[in-house]
Amino acid sequence: MKNELPVSTVSALSAPLVIEVEKLVNTHSHLRHGPIIKPLIEAAILGGAEVILAMPNVTPELTTAELTYKSNRLLKSLVPVRAQMTFIPTAYLTETTTVDEILKCVRVGIIDFKVYPRFRKKKTEKGAKRYFLIVEIVKI
Repeated sequence: MKNELPVSTVSALSAPLVIEVEKLVNTHSHLRHGPIIKPLIEAAILGGAEVILAMPNVTPELTTAELTYKSNRLLKSLVPVRAQMTFIPTAYLTETTTVDEILKCVRVGIIDFKVYPRFRKKKTEKGAKRYFLIVEIVKI
């Protein structure tokens, strides 16, 4: 029969696959603020995640050091007592972000930023339309 796989391939595909990792890192998590946030964190923990980078296109958008820092504190406060979770604070970089705001972020430990194309997904009204403006800012 033309569509059958060789026996050795079939047995390899049907064998159980076990992959062990020291820590699971989710670098693209949508932890929407509101009542859903705590169950999402708990589900991530149950799924084996120990590190989460939460996307900053939430309400309100995390476009400042203050908003990003407060959001990260909120996330940490929602982790169950005996669980371990690290959050990577990430700010939303826009065309109006200033060098001063980036330096404020760095001073409070926020060194990761995300740029969204304007209107390409939810909560991207502040996204970039002219990327060259952002490139000039981050050259510091």
